[in-house]
Amino acid sequence: VKFELRAYINSARDLQCDGDRVPNAFCEMSCAGERDRTAMVPQTSAPHWSEILTLPISLQCSLNTIRVYPEPIQLTIYDVVGKTILERMADTVQQVKEITTGKIGEVTENAASALGGDSDDEDGAASTKGGKAGGSKAGSVKSVQKVYDDQRQESLLDDLDLAKIGEE
Repeated sequence: VKFELRAYINSARDLQCDGDRVPNAFCEMSCAGERDRTAMVPQTSAPHWSEILTLPISLQCSLNTIRVYPEPIQLTIYDVVGKTILERMADTVQQVKEITTGKIGEVTENAASALGGDSDDEDGAASTKGGKAGGSKAGSVKSVQKVYDDQRQESLLDDLDLAKIGEE
């Protein structure tokens, strides 16, 4: 027999965490193999959801006695540990901005200087203080860093696409 189970999830009080952390809580309801959950409420020990959770469930029914056998309903409050998907997306966007604005390039220039390079000329090749050996090392660092930057940027953009899919 098919039923629809509805539960109004209002709030929770005095939620505790390990240490000095404040919980990022959500509530999950499960019954007869079906699950639904509320939105996560960040940084509060007294989350207020005011949500209705709805589960389509099937219950066992005896044809002889026309009796429905109920399934247990379980409500569980969870704490999200670590960064939320929105926080991870914000971090990824910040990393993409840093790569595209050249902050990673500053690290490359510092590495080139440490290997004996002085500064960049317009072609992107490092001029040297002490001869060709330092310049070739600095040039190697620059080319390796450029490849790394390109790969990192592609990876970050892939992460953004995955985060968008995860939110939907």
